[in-house]
Amino acid sequence: MKTPAGWFPQTDGQLRYWDGEGWTEHFAPGTAPVAHLAGDAVTISSGAPASSAAARKNWVLRHKVITAMGAVLLLAMFSNLASGGATETVANVSAGSSSEPFAPAAATDAAARQAAADRAAVDQAAADQAAADKAALEQAAADRDAAAKNGPKDQQAFVRAVVAGRAGYEGTDNELKQRQIQKTRDRAVCAAVPSRKVAGWVGEIKSLDTNGEGKAVLELEIGESTKVSTRNNAFSDVSDRTLISMDSPMYTTLVELTEGDSIRFSGTFIDDAGSCLGEQSMTLYGQMETPSFTFRFSTVKGI
Repeated sequence: MKTPAGWFPQTDGQLRYWDGEGWTEHFAPGTAPVAHLAGDAVTISSGAPASSAAARKNWVLRHKVITAMGAVLLLAMFSNLASGGATETVANVSAGSSSEPFAPAAATDAAARQAAADRAAVDQAAADQAAADKAALEQAAADRDAAAKNGPKDQQAFVRAVVAGRAGYEGTDNELKQRQIQKTRDRAVCAAVPSRKVAGWVGEIKSLDTNGEGKAVLELEIGESTKVSTRNNAFSDVSDRTLISMDSPMYTTLVELTEGDSIRFSGTFIDDAGSCLGEQSMTLYGQMETPSFTFRFSTVKGI
């Protein structure tokens, strides 16, 4: 009985094709060499294929091995596909999540930061305005307090000029220098009251009495040993007209007041050709240390 044509294993592990009559030159990868079986008289390496029974046994063995190998290869392919697909999917998702979603998130964060900065700027501006308003109110209150205590700004400037002149006078014993300082002081007090008229000044009554005709003689301290006053006699008051007559509303007001009381007043300083403003002290010392400027009152009111 002839061995049917087919592929048969060789000793080197390859498969060689038997055409039923003899070996051909066709080879194919095969399984490991198969040992000679007992009872088989087939020589694989050089002769014809083994007997039909041995050949069938080898064919079955060969197909089992090929089948197993095929199964392993298929499993490997499926595993590869599964892992590759999963990897690709994860990579795609990761790439998508790292590019597309983050761009809008970054833009949103930037917008949120800008909005927060804008709100902070608005809040800061409001706080600055509130602080400025508060400071203005406090300054206005301080000005009112100062005006109530020290008089309006022109009164304060007037007193400062007197105080500065006093300090200069006390700083030297040279009478010529003292006269220069007095002249400078006179110019400064005149600059503080350019129109000679003042309103709403405040002062403390230092002296309140009458002259021989019963007219009121009034002297006020307006700050730091600086005084304004009427004349104290009718002769010296002929041209100045500073004495307060009994029929004046001011006289009625003064009747209810006494020395030490504070009053708010208005009126006019009396000019003096030699020193700008009339001053009643008889000596240079009095004129510089405790000046009393001649003043014609128009209104007086107790505070």
